[in-house]
Amino acid sequence: MTVLDLSLFCFVMSSEEPSTSSKPAGSRSPKGTCAVCGDVANGRRYGAMSCLGCIVFFRRTCLRNMKYRCQRQGSCEITTETRCVCRSCRMKKCLDVGMNPESIQIRDVIGPRRPRPQSRSPQLPSPSSSLPPSVPEALNIRVFLELQKNQREQHRTEDEKKFTEGCVYMKNDYHHRATSSDINHSLKLAIDDSNDFAAHFQFFQNLTEPSQRKEILAEYSIAFMLIDQTVKTVNEADDGFWLLQNGSFLGLHPDFKFEEEMSDEESERCHFEFVTQLLSTLAAPFRRLKLSDFESTL
Repeated sequence: MTVLDLSLFCFVMSSEEPSTSSKPAGSRSPKGTCAVCGDVANGRRYGAMSCLGCIVFFRRTCLRNMKYRCQRQGSCEITTETRCVCRSCRMKKCLDVGMNPESIQIRDVIGPRRPRPQSRSPQLPSPSSSLPPSVPEALNIRVFLELQKNQREQHRTEDEKKFTEGCVYMKNDYHHRATSSDINHSLKLAIDDSNDFAAHFQFFQNLTEPSQRKEILAEYSIAFMLIDQTVKTVNEADDGFWLLQNGSFLGLHPDFKFEEEMSDEESERCHFEFVTQLLSTLAAPFRRLKLSDFESTL
């Protein structure tokens, strides 16, 4: 990443065991249980009872036509605790229990839909009915909490890397130094995740022009990304480090500059000021306020 790239980012800131089960396609799990991992089910969206995490995973995999490879010859057990370990076996389990890729529609909303209002005779709007449809009166905040939890689980397995050089051990895990690819990947995750959240709101569903959705996500996804990164930094990073969603870091220490090619003083100064701004304006207040998952979701 060049000085220009960092300056632009600053500008944006300131403005497992073998499975013994083999369920046939279409098999049904106990009511209320995800047939894939055993978590609490969210519904029978794509042909089998599944939790919100597996619904999101299955939908993304199919829409992006993603291909995975198992490191254990397809023998990984998929449970609530291990579902993010092997995406190949998780996808295979989704198909085995009856989840159907053909059931996916581009405009699917992840989570419960708001009921369609009954047709009524015209009347003057009351103060409450004049509120924008984005006000989540009929939305269950637990849906958003579960969605946020599953997105963060996905972040931990997205492009997971382990390095021996430039790797730092912080709070029971290793973190590698962020690269340009990590920055780009963080922005992509932010757009995808914020789109999943926005899809719960009626006004967003009603937008017919792709450009309108893009404009909203362009504004909203940056804030979404920063909140995700702040929560991860507060919970998992040591002092002087800022974590991206995938666990890679930006650090203040001179031995952990952004990338090896950052050799001139101007680049180092820009990097130092950038990380300092992130830590002082976001991480410090979050740490002081001790925000819960519920509060950060809101």
